[in-house]
Amino acid sequence: MFDPDVKTLARMMLAAGAKRLLLKRLAENDNSKNQPYLGGDFDVLNFIPNDGPKAEFRPGAKRQNFKAALKWAWLQEDGSLVRAPGAQLILYPDYPEVRLSGFIRGTKGYWNRVFDGRRPGRILVVGLSSDGTVIAYASEPGSRLARSLDREGTYPRFGVFEELPAGETAAGTRLIVLNALRRIRALGWIDSKRLVAQNQLRPCEAQNCGGFTLEAELGVINNGRAEPDFHGWEIKQHNVLRFDRPPNVAVTLLTPEPRAGYYAKHGVERFIRKYGYADRRGREDRLNFGGIYIAGRRVTSTGLTLEVHGWDPKTKKMTDVTGQIALLDDRQNVAAAWPFEALLAHWRRKHDRACFVMSMCRLEPRRQYQYGPEVTLAEGPNPLAFIAAMAEGRVYLDPAAKIENASTKPRVKARSQFRTKAAVIPTLYRQVEVVKLG
Repeated sequence: MFDPDVKTLARMMLAAGAKRLLLKRLAENDNSKNQPYLGGDFDVLNFIPNDGPKAEFRPGAKRQNFKAALKWAWLQEDGSLVRAPGAQLILYPDYPEVRLSGFIRGTKGYWNRVFDGRRPGRILVVGLSSDGTVIAYASEPGSRLARSLDREGTYPRFGVFEELPAGETAAGTRLIVLNALRRIRALGWIDSKRLVAQNQLRPCEAQNCGGFTLEAELGVINNGRAEPDFHGWEIKQHNVLRFDRPPNVAVTLLTPEPRAGYYAKHGVERFIRKYGYADRRGREDRLNFGGIYIAGRRVTSTGLTLEVHGWDPKTKKMTDVTGQIALLDDRQNVAAAWPFEALLAHWRRKHDRACFVMSMCRLEPRRQYQYGPEVTLAEGPNPLAFIAAMAEGRVYLDPAAKIENASTKPRVKARSQFRTKAAVIPTLYRQVEVVKLG
C-alpha cells in the first residue's frame, strides 16, 4: 500500500499540480456511508475548487440542498491521478453544513478501504490546484503519514482543516500582500493611473480611480473579472477624508449582474428605459438607474422595492434553495433578481480572502492618491451571512447604471453594487484582523 510520510506526500502533490495543501483528521462518521463533514457554513465553497453550487429542489422532499461538482482525483504511488467522476459537495442550508459525496464512487484503490468503516486516526489530505483539480490522498490509522504528522505537531487551523506548510499557504500570501502594501504606503502621494493590457499605464481621472491606482501599483491589470486580484486576495479600496479618524464608509462587496427578471430577459438598456429616470444634475439626454435599496423599503425614484425571498429572518436560515434577492415593482413584477445559487457562485469566486485598504484623494496639483497606515484582512467569508445581512438591511443594493445619448447613439453602462458599511465587514467573515503597516 502506498504509505508516504508528510514531506514525501507534500512533494508529490506539488509535483502533481497542487498549490495549497490541507488535511483533515477524519472523525468516525467521516466515511463513505455518512459523507465526510467539511464545515458548519458555506465558506468551504471559497477555498475548495468546484463548479459552482446548483440548487436541488424536489417538491415534497424533507431537505433541500445545493450541489457543487468537484474535479476530484486520487493520487497514486507513481504520481498519476485517478478521477472520481461523481465527487461533489452537498450544501445543506437548513443546518447549515457542507459534506463530501461521491468521492470514491466509480474508483478502485486503497482509498476505498480507508473510508470503509468508522476507525479513528484516519487522515485525508487534499491538494488544491490552480486548474480546479482537488488532488486527494487518504491514510489508515497508524500510517507513516500519521506518525510523521505526530512528530511535526499541529498546523494552522482552517475551519475543520489544518494547512500544511507547503505551496501557497495563507500565511505566505498574507505576508506578500502586506509587504506590497507597505511599499505602496511608503510612496506617499501617487499619480492617478490604471494598468491596461500589455502592462501599459494610462492616466485615470474618474472618481473611482483610487482602486485602479492601487491595482496598478500591485501590477494588476484592470479587467473587471470576478476573480481574486493579487496572490489569491481580493484588494478592495475605499476612500476616506482622513486616516486618523476613518468614518464608517460604504464598501463595495459584490458587483454581480441580475440573472432573472425583466433585466435578465430584456437587457440593461430596456431595463433603464422602463425603470430609470432623467438625470437630476442637468446632464442632457441621460437616463439613470440608482438609489439605495434596503430590504423592505420602496425607492420613490424607480418605484421598486428590494425583497429577499426564501430566507427566514427569525431563524436566520434559508427556507428555499431556489430563493432570490429581487427588485419588485408595485404590481409585484420582478424587475431584476439575483438567485441564491448565482450569488453563492459569485461570492465563491471573489471572496476567499479580502484586503480592505483606505485611500485619500487630492486634486491639486493633479489627481493623486495616498493609501492608509492600516489595512483590514478578512478570511473565510460566509455567504449565508451575506444573505442574512441583506434581509436585515445591513447590506444593500446601490446600483449605478446609466444611458448617455439616450435619444441618439446610446452608450449604456451597467453596474449593480452590493455594499455595506465598514463596521459590518467582521460579521461577514470567519476571521478579520486589522494590521498596521508601519
